[in-house]
Amino acid sequence: AYYISKTKQSWYDAQTYCVTECNSNLANLESHSLIEQQSMQQSLTEDAWFGLYAEAHDATYQYVDETEYTLFDDDVTPQPQWVMSNLSINETTKTCVYIN
Repeated sequence: AYYISKTKQSWYDAQTYCVTECNSNLANLESHSLIEQQSMQQSLTEDAWFGLYAEAHDATYQYVDETEYTLFDDDVTPQPQWVMSNLSINETTKTCVYIN
């Protein structure tokens, strides 16, 4: 199951909220079935962060639970509704991903 917050937050603040208030992380979409993923995406009324990020745009992407996910290996492209956004977090730039 997913918890979808109605509060707009930065990626970092959303991840911090998940850890401190829900004892969890931003979602690792690969850990859920395709049906669950599609159901969650259809229930969104606004953009939503999930736990995929990279330290640099051409780096290996990983989920906050440290599961690696490489968007561009073997000509695999991200889901069409995924959007990458460069953010400055604790003085480092991360490329974080949200669902549009």
